[in-house]
Amino acid sequence: MNIVCKKPYLISGLREAFPEDQILEENLEQADILISEPKNLHPQLLELMPALKLVLGSRAGYDVADLGYLKSRGIAFCNARGLYSVPIAEDIVCKILTFSTNAWLYTEQKARRIYQATAERRCLSSLTIGFLGTGSIASEAAKRLDRFGCRVIGYKHTKVDTLPWFHALYYGETGLKTVLEQSDIVVVAVDLNAGTKHLLNAQTIQWMRKGSALINIARGGVVEEAALIQALRSGKLGYAGLDVFETEPLPADSPLWKLPQAVIPPPAAGLCYENHAMLEQLVIENIQNYKAGRPLHNQIL
Repeated sequence: MNIVCKKPYLISGLREAFPEDQILEENLEQADILISEPKNLHPQLLELMPALKLVLGSRAGYDVADLGYLKSRGIAFCNARGLYSVPIAEDIVCKILTFSTNAWLYTEQKARRIYQATAERRCLSSLTIGFLGTGSIASEAAKRLDRFGCRVIGYKHTKVDTLPWFHALYYGETGLKTVLEQSDIVVVAVDLNAGTKHLLNAQTIQWMRKGSALINIARGGVVEEAALIQALRSGKLGYAGLDVFETEPLPADSPLWKLPQAVIPPPAAGLCYENHAMLEQLVIENIQNYKAGRPLHNQIL
């Protein structure tokens, strides 16, 4: 069997696990199995692999993958759901602390050589954190925030009565309004689809508390960027922690670069040393399961 892997750090582990197979970095036309970023899963590339039977995505998100084409060819597809939940949850907590401790403001002051406390900080135990989406990332973050004494609430498209670590759950348009009105910090953690495109827009952002914070670790298209910029400029929002945008990479002329209350780290929230080993284990187990005819982890198609 020919396994083409576009993740160099997985090559040695795959060769050790499958000495009888060809583990390749190129030679796409020979691939029976492909390990790749979802962004590469488009017909122009996939047409080069006539024997392809299984694709193992290296990320949880797959909205950029052409699932219709994969399905038309009968190619199985699995994602890496759950693999990045813990590091991204930790990144959410970091962004929340950046807001609550005024760290973003003091970083901006340092650039101007200003050394003074200019605003009162917020205790986490006094804050309500609202999650739009309550999947594995939100749940891992909620578990950690519970230790700080935060009130954690969540919004889902469909009704769910209870989930661990969430103090209250809401659904539907009225539920969205309730979560936005009650939250000091709103964390966007939903998939991007037709129903969530610009879920946060000029109208819904107005439902948020004045001076509240917005953190987006999902997809840039969930937030209408022009409305976000206006909300930051007007003071409606006091902080935005962003590593996803409607256009990526963020254009050099975007107004977000000049807004000090918009904190823009590189898109590395889910990247950590431990994840390399976890992805390797997931990929190896799925290849073993595929060969043995067993169910695959995280199978989408």
